[in-house]
Parts: sequence; structure tokens; C-alpha cells
Amino acid sequence: MTSSASGHEDDGPELTGRSVPAADSSPSRVLLSQACDAVTSSTNADGGAVTLMAPSGARELVYASNAVAHYLDDIQFTAGLGPCLDAFSSGQPVLCPDLRRKEYEHRWLAFANDATAAGAAAVFTFPLRVASTVFGVLELYRTRAGDPTPDEYAAMERGADIVGQVVLTYFGAGDGIDGNGAEELNQDGHRRGIWDSEFSRPQINYAAGMVSVQLDVTFADALSAMRARAYLEQRSLTEIADDVVAHRTTFTQGET
Repeated sequence: MTSSASGHEDDGPELTGRSVPAADSSPSRVLLSQACDAVTSSTNADGGAVTLMAPSGARELVYASNAVAHYLDDIQFTAGLGPCLDAFSSGQPVLCPDLRRKEYEHRWLAFANDATAAGAAAVFTFPLRVASTVFGVLELYRTRAGDPTPDEYAAMERGADIVGQVVLTYFGAGDGIDGNGAEELNQDGHRRGIWDSEFSRPQINYAAGMVSVQLDVTFADALSAMRARAYLEQRSLTEIADDVVAHRTTFTQGET
């Protein structure tokens, strides 16, 4: 039995048969996927993910190599804590060579238990940066505990630099343009971008914006209020966001 990020006990995540969303075949997405898979392979990791983040608390998962990598990012997003967020806030790599250690359970509450229940034994997170500005995190995990070798660590650092450059290149003006100069359009007919991701959680960011207006607080405080309600009601953050966007629930002063 493990204590999930929503605050109640369960038998661990059911990832059998669970897969990441269907692959996006856009040139930018293919290049990002290839870069991440190359880093995963060269560092002897079992999977990885890339998340873009902002100081306001806004966050978007733009790539996950498999269901476990997707789940590890998801539980950190829901709980609002974990090695990914620490790497972003500190601007430094966060290495967790053995998630069974009590220090990680104490540091991140239920994250370590949920992560190990999902099959991860070690997690390594590296900030993505341009100059001194951190804009995201590369998350790698292994199913076996142990520190990376010096060569593996160096490959992880290089990989974070490469992935960061890929994201910056395709988040800019060139994103959504194929090799022939033709624009890629999403299903709504709008120009594609890095945010048009099959991993995106737009309803959560939109709901947080609505809650920030309802409570007259910052975006980050609105997310905290949503997380608190998800914890108290033992529901997912996505479910809370869906209710907010559909006007089935509202937040009132005193919930921050």
C-alpha cells in the first residue's frame, strides 16, 4: 500500500497497459523525441520527460518517453513538489540515486513512494536554461538504484543542453514550419507550436487563471488552492480544473 499524491492510500499506480498519448508526427515534435531518446539511451536511463516551467507556477509537459516517465511528471505536477520542481527553483541538477531512502520520503512526502510503486528506483533532473534563466527541466529515471558514473553524469548535462536548444529553437519563430517552408496547422486551423502538445494540460492552467480572478491572488497561489482542494477531496488536479472550467465549482476567499 502506498500513499498517493492525492493523500489517500491505494495499491500503487496501475500503469499496466497505460501508454503516453499518441505520438505527434510534426517535425518539431519528432526532433524533440529523437533528442530525448538519444539522451535516455546514452545515459542508460529507462525513460525521460521534458517539462517547461515558469516562476508563476505555469507548467507544461512537452515530452514523455513512456507511461512511467509521464506518471512521474504527473504526480509532481499534482502535488506541487518533487525533484523536477527543485531543479527548476534551484537551477541545479537534483540527483536521487535511490528513492527508497528516507530522506527523499521526508523531502517530498508521497512522491518517493508513488514513484517507486510505479517502477522508478532513481530519478535525475537537470534544469534547461538560456544564459542564467531556467525555463524547464529534463527528467530521467531508472528502474535500478545507483549513482550515475562520471561519464553518464556528463552525458546527462550535455543532453540537457541539447534538449534545451531544441526546445528554444522550435518554441521560437521556426516552430510549426516544415522543411519546405509550409506551415503546420493544428486541428483548429491555427499554427502549431510547442504548446500544441499531446501531453499538454491546458485546462489546469486555464482553471488556475480563473481561480486567480475569483480569489484575487497570483497564478501560483491559485494553483496552491486547487491542489489543496484536490487533496482534501481526494481527487486529481485535472478533475478540479475540469469543474472550474465548466463552472461546476468556484473558489471563495479564505481557500489560499
